Formats: sequence, C-alpha cells, structure tokens
Amino acid sequence: MLNYNNNEYAAVEGNDERIWWSWNQEGYRPHPESHRTLQAPTLVVLGGRVTMYITGVDYQIYYSFLEDAASNNWTPWMRIPGDAYTDQSPAVTTIQEEAYIAVNRLDRHLGMQRMTVSPRPAPVPDAVSFNAHWGREPNGVMRPAGNWTSQSPGIFGQMTSTAAGCAVGNFVGYGISSLITGRDDHLYGATVCAEDWGAPLDWNRLEDGECLTQPDVARGGSLDRVDPSNQAAESRLLVACEGMDGNVWTNYTTNRGASWGGWSSTTDGAGPSTRRPAVNNQGGNFDLRITWNGEANHRFPDHSVIEKTINFS
Repeated sequence: MLNYNNNEYAAVEGNDERIWWSWNQEGYRPHPESHRTLQAPTLVVLGGRVTMYITGVDYQIYYSFLEDAASNNWTPWMRIPGDAYTDQSPAVTTIQEEAYIAVNRLDRHLGMQRMTVSPRPAPVPDAVSFNAHWGREPNGVMRPAGNWTSQSPGIFGQMTSTAAGCAVGNFVGYGISSLITGRDDHLYGATVCAEDWGAPLDWNRLEDGECLTQPDVARGGSLDRVDPSNQAAESRLLVACEGMDGNVWTNYTTNRGASWGGWSSTTDGAGPSTRRPAVNNQGGNFDLRITWNGEANHRFPDHSVIEKTINFS
C-alpha cells in the first residue's frame, strides 16, 4: 500500500493472475493494461508519479505509471531492459527521480538495476533511462559461507554518515540499504553508496529472528526523497516478515539499524499470512498489510487483505 498526497493506493495479484489495484478504498479494479503476474506488485512514487512494478510470468520486470486514478488510466506496461530472470516480487526504493531496483534472480544472486526519470512538460512523455544491464551482486549471503539469498530483499534509501564513504565534498551522500533473508532464514543487511548501486555488498547478520518470506521494510519521512532536514523521521524503520510459525512478525529501529527493538507479533493476536507482508510509511505511523491465512485462523475469510496501523517512538 502507498499513501501519497493524502491518497491511498494499494495493489495485489489476483487469483486470476491479473493485477488489481484500489484508490482511497473505493474497491479493487483490474489494471487496464493486460498483464499477468504470480507475485505481489510493488508501488512507489517516482518523480512525483505513482509507479507500479511487477514480475511477469516470463520472469522479467515491468513498470507502469498512473496517469489518472479516477478513470483507471495507466501507461502501458514497459519491460525493464536486460534479463532480470526472477520469480519473486521486485524490491524498489526511490530517491527523487531515480528508482533503485533489486530482485532475487533464479540463480539466487541479487540482480540490481537503476531507473532514472527525466520529467518533461505535458503532453511530452517523461524520458526514462536505465543501467546498461542488470548488475549481478556476487557476494550473496556469505555468513555462514555458502548461504546465498533465498528471497528478494527489502530496500530503502537513506542519508549516510561520512564514515560510510558516501560523502560528496562537504555533503553527506545517499546510501541504499538492503535487507535479505538468507538460506539460514536469518536476515542480513548491507548498505552501498547510491552512485555505486550494483557493486558487491558486505552483508552483516541482524539480531536473532528467522523469516520464511522475503522481508519488507519502510522508512519514515518522505516517500520519494531523502531530506537532510528530516533525519529524525528518516532514522525510523519498520521491518516485517512471515516467521517460522506462519505468523507475521515485526522489528523496528529509531537509529537506522544501529540497534533494534526486537521481534514481536501483532498486538491483537497472531497474524497468519499466505503472502509476504507489506509495510508502508503512513505519515508519523506505519501501515502493515497482510493476506490472511483463513485455514490457520478463522478470524477473517481466507485470502482477505487485512491491514493495521503500527506506531512506535
């Protein structure tokens, strides 16, 4: 789910393999441009526009821009160049007019791509450019040795300290941080300078906690930019994944991951999910959305989309 300019957007993959989306909870509608997916779509704000990314049944990544929500008007699906070769949802984070995309390739190495949008006055379409090819991150998860990643990552942009090596002149640079589930089911994290996106990463294991699914992560602050004047909000992160018990668990930090508050389940009972959970920035709070597992818990119908608001200080 995405909250942008006081509007709420959500997208899911339907049982018919089509992409369904909603605007301000007015009910789900099929994306007008025919395409099929077996994975959950990803929604972000890129260059001031709501943008959807999906994994096609051909294992490639496609994107579409929202033109007008009321009339269900989207641009045609466009394939991102190169060979993503993934059977999982793409992870996408944006900083201004650039989208940083990561996928778990079929060879179980991370594939990384950068997409840049150059806005043009209407009615001229925006110019879109990409890296020449998908970068293949060779390190995978090397702790313990040989444990390559089994899931696509959760990624987010952030300001980095000069110690991270991303400073440009006297300014602190941008970094892209990734969280992945390793073959040992533990989470690992790494940060790379935005200009070096696609370079090998140095993975470090987070504190205890095991995940069956790829994690999702949301950062506080602005959705589509890193704001040096709003670092207190942007230091807050919420991570969610499906635990080994089939229920959704969350963890949080208020200092960009220097320390974590610890894993916990939802406050009003277990949240069994049949899909990777989704977390999103919702102003001062975070939104957690899951696809309910009705066979594990009869509280809601099977495959219902259930959401709740999470707040932490």
